[in-house]
Amino acid sequence: MKKIIVFFAIIFFVNNLHSKNSKEEIFNSLKSKYGNLESVSADFSLSTNDKIKGKFWAKSGNRYVMQMDNRIITCNGNTLWNYSIKQNNVVISSFDKMSDEVSVEKILFDLMNDYKILEAKSELSSSKQKNLMLLLERNKQNSSNLNKVKIWVNPNNYSINSIGIDRGGEFEIWNLSNLKINVKVEDSKFEFKTPKNAEEIDLR
Repeated sequence: MKKIIVFFAIIFFVNNLHSKNSKEEIFNSLKSKYGNLESVSADFSLSTNDKIKGKFWAKSGNRYVMQMDNRIITCNGNTLWNYSIKQNNVVISSFDKMSDEVSVEKILFDLMNDYKILEAKSELSSSKQKNLMLLLERNKQNSSNLNKVKIWVNPNNYSINSIGIDRGGEFEIWNLSNLKINVKVEDSKFEFKTPKNAEEIDLR
């Protein structure tokens, strides 16, 4: 009887060790693909609100453009332009690099270096596609909404399909498609020119 107990204890230990190594290997593979990003583009949509969707371009240094049907948000790393197409006005403000709030930079460019993996498991998406779900935890905890992040990736090529941001226990899920990394994007892309006749509201 003791031999049987010892045998199963060894099996349990080996399986746990394999599982731990597997999730670390998965995360390392993800790091090798996305750890040194310089630029990225993708189509995006918010799973809980089908009206929030569009395309974005981003480069490291807090530079990004989010283009939606009725709004264009542009940031050059210092200045943020929020242009409402419907209201025909643009709100101009200074970008706060020190804020703990969610940002494109923290999600796309800092994620692989600032987080550790807690869990990796297979899941089926709403379209019945097999995904790997990775639960990550920030190395240094703070008061932001980014202490934990979920990533759903294609198990074959580690392409990111969705990113979930912890909002106090509930995950806000952003779906990505046509994801391209290290694409050529001119710096001028992140400078916004106010359209003719549009109202400017400068909060700087």
